[in-house]
Amino acid sequence: MILRGLLSLLLVCQAANGLAADPPASLAYLDACRIALEKNPTIRSALAEIQVAAGNRTALRSVAFPDLFLSLPGGYQGPRSSADGRFFGIILADFSQPLFDLRIPFSFKAGDLGVLVAVHNYWATVNTVLYSIRNAYLAARFEEDFLVINGRNVSANEAVFSELSLREASGIGRDTERQRAGLLLEKSRSENLTPPFLRKVALLEIAALMGWELAPNSQWLDQVRLSDDLTLSAANVDFASAVAEAKTNRSDIALLRTLAKQNDALAVVTLSAMLPIISFDINLQSIPSESAANDSTLINTSTGTTGLDSVPTTSDIRNDEFQTSVRFGPVATWRAFDGFAALGGYRATSARAKADNIRAEALAQRVEIEVRIVQSQLRSADRLLKLSGSSVATAQNTVDASRETLAAPELDRTLSQFAFAQDDKNALDLRLIELRARYERGRALATLDFVTGRNFRLRFVEPPASKLPPNQESYLP
Repeated sequence: MILRGLLSLLLVCQAANGLAADPPASLAYLDACRIALEKNPTIRSALAEIQVAAGNRTALRSVAFPDLFLSLPGGYQGPRSSADGRFFGIILADFSQPLFDLRIPFSFKAGDLGVLVAVHNYWATVNTVLYSIRNAYLAARFEEDFLVINGRNVSANEAVFSELSLREASGIGRDTERQRAGLLLEKSRSENLTPPFLRKVALLEIAALMGWELAPNSQWLDQVRLSDDLTLSAANVDFASAVAEAKTNRSDIALLRTLAKQNDALAVVTLSAMLPIISFDINLQSIPSESAANDSTLINTSTGTTGLDSVPTTSDIRNDEFQTSVRFGPVATWRAFDGFAALGGYRATSARAKADNIRAEALAQRVEIEVRIVQSQLRSADRLLKLSGSSVATAQNTVDASRETLAAPELDRTLSQFAFAQDDKNALDLRLIELRARYERGRALATLDFVTGRNFRLRFVEPPASKLPPNQESYLP
């Protein structure tokens, strides 16, 4: 069963969580997801909730099984004087097997649905955690790539500023041009200050999502290398199918719908407490024969008086003689009035089911809006990528031409060096625009996978191959 497989996974995760290991120096996105599935506390908590749901299912199913009550009262009965006192023992047993109880089928259904609610909650948690890891991974990689490109931009601005300073010193340049170049140089240098900190923030978030506890003096944040480029994906996205897929497969939507069905079943269970229950009962009593009569009347056969002073004499009691009675047969029990407790519980649970259905429909409608937002983000990023890509290609051709001009000995080398530095700087600015567009597209694709619930469909996140509970398919939305 799914339950057994997930519980086994829970034990593995608990064992793995106790092992100490250093964070990997090279971290791939899929490896980060695998580690999170084992160590992330939110995922492990959601996995443990399945075990809670399994226990609740057992409790709900208990209504169909027989009850057996055993009572063995015993003690000493007699006056303060031990001459007329005696020890006694009584055996009482009651066995009851329900034959008709409307709570039974709905209790079974509610228990199974409770497990499904916990399973849907687990996959919804996995989807959210993997989405957070992907966004943090994209943010860290963006800051890394930004530092590389902007570092070259700083060098280009330094070259331009140096050339303009030489031209001004030679009397062929203007001071305003050098000042403008100096401002651009300081701007590019200042832009290199925040990315290292933003990268560390993203890496700390990844470490937290993976369940790692980094030491205060850990060098992992400075040494780790992120090896995957998550901005690459299929170019064409079918948004109509994405909306249908999200409404059908989103675990949080399925959770709310399944929770509504469970509350409907629990409402019937609550109301059924007012209906008759038919059971087959067996009742056994074994008591001392004489004590039964004497204890029930508290009449002293010797004196004929009653009260605490009228205790049977030892001649009236035969401790070695027991009277055993067995009664069995069908029993009908009907709780005719319970102060409207069952009716109130039924109304409250039914209202809760209605609220869950409303929340599920609202979330399904929100999904369509989210997919449209992602569609707009992807179109904007694709257009900017296309435009910046062609501009980068043109700027790179200009840089190559300037480099060839710079290599020509017969031309003015000072002017050529300045032109080359300007062209190189312009090309790098366009590369930064292209970089931002590429990572915006990557974030939009990550949001699309989250909205449609595709994150848990990665090749390493698969439900254990096992048998579903009986009739589980009919409980699914």
